[in-house]
Amino acid sequence: MTITVALTTVTGTYKITVTGTAGGTTKTASITLKVTKAIPNFAVSASPTSFTVARGGIGTVTISTSISGGFNSAIALSASGEGYLQTLTFSPTSIAAPGAGTSTMTVTVGAKAVLGNHKITVKGTAGTMSRTTTVTLVVVD
Repeated sequence: MTITVALTTVTGTYKITVTGTAGGTTKTASITLKVTKAIPNFAVSASPTSFTVARGGIGTVTISTSISGGFNSAIALSASGEGYLQTLTFSPTSIAAPGAGTSTMTVTVGAKAVLGNHKITVKGTAGTMSRTTTVTLVVVD
């Protein structure tokens, strides 16, 4: 059984009676649903989470933000850990309120970049809240 509670539902405790009937027999069970105030929140994810770019090349990753609990704010995007001779840009650089959307992260790899795996931490910031996701850049010849 799945119970969906609207954002407008008043907080409190609700008794729910579930009834099942089979043949001539009816059974009931009671459950208690506690509705609390929604906590505004957001998440950041990446697709793909790992990608390969040759030295001197360019790669892209889609950065997505999702919201819950009535979250309603712009989310600024940034990244760290990109490594030596690699540059990152976001388009757009922030997701407008209410905060759900996508951005393209473009990674430009220098011709003399270090080969191998590089962890990139993508950060979304809204006010005092921040969320991160990790992407692996594999630099090859």
